[in-house]
Amino acid sequence: MTSSGQDLLFGVLAVQLGLVSAQQVMAAAGAWAADRSRCLAERLEEDGAISPARRKMIEDMVSDAVRAHDGDARETLLTFGGEQAMLQSIGGSVRISTDGELSFGPEPDTGSGEEGLAVTPETQGRYSLRDSTSKGPAEGRGSPELGRGGMGRVLVAFDEHLGREVAVKELLPDMRGRSPSLDTPEYRASDLVVRFLREARVTGQLEHPNIVPVYELGRRGDGTLYYTMKIVRGRTLADELRKCRGIQDRLKLLGHFVDVAQAVAYAHSRGVVHRDIKPENVMLGEFGETVLLDWGLAK
Repeated sequence: MTSSGQDLLFGVLAVQLGLVSAQQVMAAAGAWAADRSRCLAERLEEDGAISPARRKMIEDMVSDAVRAHDGDARETLLTFGGEQAMLQSIGGSVRISTDGELSFGPEPDTGSGEEGLAVTPETQGRYSLRDSTSKGPAEGRGSPELGRGGMGRVLVAFDEHLGREVAVKELLPDMRGRSPSLDTPEYRASDLVVRFLREARVTGQLEHPNIVPVYELGRRGDGTLYYTMKIVRGRTLADELRKCRGIQDRLKLLGHFVDVAQAVAYAHSRGVVHRDIKPENVMLGEFGETVLLDWGLAK
């Protein structure tokens, strides 16, 4: 097992023993993932999250478990309660690779996008487009497009399985009108596809009232990618700021600003930095919701 694998086992066990919080481990792991010159245990000790004595105790327990299972990451993890215990401890930011190694952070962007994206028979034909200006089926009356950005567009669709409206994000066609597909070599490892996958995976790991939840990341039969998320109808914070006529109008938006700050603080506790926070990326819902959108540049 690699030293990084042992570091991650240290974090899992420390949380399970109640000696540190999951938030403390995630904060230290975020810095550790970017700079491996100091181990996770060392960072936790420097942050004051754990004492030297407790650090040594956990390190000894991890070392004993690793030796007992001949360095096998999966078998060692079972000693600490298995993958379910890992998820309960520090969420979905720890991965077990196909060769059994542990690592921190979202799946590396290989550009292939194959793993976890196969379209099942149930997914085919699951979503029907709707008119974004009405509650009923589109039936050609209007556009199903809810919005678009530099790399993708968001459509309103109806989930035929669960009977609810959802937002479907997909990549925009290129200059020739072709949709980026994993079946096309020029797109398979393109920055566009990599960024799209990163946005879906990063957002999907963040479960917070002010971050739009991702329902599904999928690949259609033609190789094009999409992901579905909760639909939030409303206006952007930028739109509301433009309507303000003075300080009193701006103060009415302060609650939404606090909501955004809470979302950012949560993301930071999970080791994620948004890197594109602006009023245009904050949606204010019809019923008081505040949602931070567009995690395509997140790290």
